[in-house]
Amino acid sequence: MLENVLYTLPESSLLIGIFVLIWSIVFSKMHGRSAFQIAKIFILISALFSVLFYNKEILSQYFVATSYTTLTYVFTCAVSLIWLSVSSKWFLAEKTSLSEYFCILALSCLICLSLIVKSVHFGILFGLLIMLTVFQYLLFRFSRQSEELYHTARRYLLISLVFFALFFASVALLFPNHLDYASAGSFIAEVSPLQRMFILLGILCTLFFFLSLAPFHFWLSEASSTLILPVATYFALIPKMALFGLFFKLQNSVFSLFAEPLRDVYFVFGILSVSFAVIGANASRFLRKIFTSVSLYQAGVILLVLSTFKEGLISIAYIYTEVYLFVLLGVYICFYAFKINGEYPLNLNSLKGVASSRPYIGAAFMLMVATLMSLPPLSYFMMQFVMLSEIAKFELIVYIVLLGLLTLLPVYLKVIETVAFLKREHNFDRVDFGLYMYLLLHIAFLTVLLIKPQILLLQTDILLSIG
Repeated sequence: MLENVLYTLPESSLLIGIFVLIWSIVFSKMHGRSAFQIAKIFILISALFSVLFYNKEILSQYFVATSYTTLTYVFTCAVSLIWLSVSSKWFLAEKTSLSEYFCILALSCLICLSLIVKSVHFGILFGLLIMLTVFQYLLFRFSRQSEELYHTARRYLLISLVFFALFFASVALLFPNHLDYASAGSFIAEVSPLQRMFILLGILCTLFFFLSLAPFHFWLSEASSTLILPVATYFALIPKMALFGLFFKLQNSVFSLFAEPLRDVYFVFGILSVSFAVIGANASRFLRKIFTSVSLYQAGVILLVLSTFKEGLISIAYIYTEVYLFVLLGVYICFYAFKINGEYPLNLNSLKGVASSRPYIGAAFMLMVATLMSLPPLSYFMMQFVMLSEIAKFELIVYIVLLGLLTLLPVYLKVIETVAFLKREHNFDRVDFGLYMYLLLHIAFLTVLLIKPQILLLQTDILLSIG
């Protein structure tokens, strides 16, 4: 009995953190900074317990903890800690009294993501995705109210219900004895081709919606500029690693059995994602929309690579996902440093000449953009080179990935030109010292990856436990 309680500590510690925050709302007048401190402490405790009990879990018919799930969750926790740290600076600057509610939603989402990564049962996954949607909808509504955001949030909820209906109809065909991932694949292989594609597409389309892959990405693209910066940062970073971790696990245990029918499905969704990313990035001058499109391009690349169904690519795609999300984290840290008269600019033109006013932040931002440009010998270039070299014989996919990158280059160059070479039009506010420290640590880690890229490969043995 005691062992079962101990094995739930990664999630129960987050739940205790939620109760502490609720207590502070009801019975005390806690300062906004304290709410973030409490949330970060409990996230750190949760990550430590996850490492300590990396292969222990109760209800093994529904959840399985492995070194792979632990790695995915710890990475999500690490990004969450930085996210809450920079978000606290936004809330302090805005002098809002809603910090506790924001932290409660953050911990609630993290509990769902932790269980989603560990889940091995489609019924449980269905319930967890519903819970995650509710909390993410509340994060939507947490932002400043506007007519556009209200309609975007409502559209997100309605579309989610459509995909939940599709997901439920798909997994209902697995009921009652084949809802676990292990037996689902063999059962799907035995049904008719029409039923097989219905089940697979129902599950895949729901995952693609939550990963905001094209053509299901418009809800996030529309909301990226209207959401407050902490919420926009959440949607750009926090769910991505956990949900990609789930996708890679399902790819290994279920989808890999159906390479022939799914090869074209992955290819089509990958092409759509790369195409919409290129069009969206070149057509927009809104900072967050540009980098939302960049993230869409990366997801499209991953799908195109996995469409080859070549053995060993899941591990490479996993590490590639880590690298691009880590670089994107640096971009969003810079967003918190760009402030004009107390406002965080949304338009790229607002950043004219920021490098002359805030040279260190400008240099860090340009380094992140240069990394996303895949310039050698930066870490992103090395990871993309490794991944593309593995599929070199699939020439069409390699050409599509490189063509997408080439058509994004004008966007990256425009960003660098605006930041470094155009005449400054605004006086930028003083940057919080903590943001300098986060950027310094971020750049230091990128430098380590540049000097010792083999550090990324240390995860290879862990990734063998996928599924």
